This record gives sequence, C-alpha cells and structure tokens, in this order.
Amino acid sequence: MNRKLKIIILVPVVLALLYVGWAAQTAPDRTPRQRWLRVIETEMVLAPRLTRTFQPNPYQSVEVVIGAGEFAPRTTGSFARKAAPSGNLATVRLDTSDDEFLVLALGGTDNLGKWRNQVVHYIPWDKIVDIYFETSPVAGGVVR
Repeated sequence: MNRKLKIIILVPVVLALLYVGWAAQTAPDRTPRQRWLRVIETEMVLAPRLTRTFQPNPYQSVEVVIGAGEFAPRTTGSFARKAAPSGNLATVRLDTSDDEFLVLALGGTDNLGKWRNQVVHYIPWDKIVDIYFETSPVAGGVVR
C-alpha cells in the first residue's frame, strides 16, 4: 500500500517536470533586437526629446562590430566591420525604433539646434556581433 502511494505521488511529479522542461524548450527566446536593446538602454542615455534614440554618455565612444558572428582577428576576408564616431563624441546616435535594423547615425546639430544626419548606417540586428563602449581616460576632466 505504501508503495502504491509513492507511485501515485511520483507519476504526477515526473509528468510536471517533463512538461516544464518541454515548455522551457519551446518558449520563444529573446530576439537579437531585444538582447541588444537591453545593452543599449543600460549603457547609453536617451537623446533629448526622443523616445527610442540613444546617444553615448559624456566622454564615451561606441563601436558597433558587425559580421558573420565570429570573434576572429580581422583579415582581408573577415566580415567584421565597425562604425565609431570620430572627433566630437556627441555626434553618434543609435535609433532603436526599427524592428529589423539598428540605425547608427553620425551627424550633429545645425545653427538652429536641430539634429542633421551626415552618415547613416542600417545594421541588421542579427548581424551585430558586439557593441563596444569605451569611456575616455579624461572623463570628468581628471587625467588618470
């Protein structure tokens, strides 16, 4: 009798564990856009008056490494490329509003204070290998 009771309790527990394992495997994983958006929201700040466009923190540069997905040393046959700001660090913005592309815009404000794009890169979310953030050693005006 005691053995039958154990089996009656054990069978539903095993079935529940199998169901949980199956549900975990069939649950949709985060999309590349959701994963990279979480990184961007953590490391960057929203651009003024915009809801889905981010710019680097002060004294921070951003590099977006794109390619086939491998972290191999760059050779002439490698697909790895990066787009990084040069000069004024406040000239790069990442627009995350598109579902298929991360829009990297290099530009600046005109005489009226309105943002003007000079160069725009459309990077497919699934081709991003790494987003590299680097803070200048003179951040805050103190040389380390």
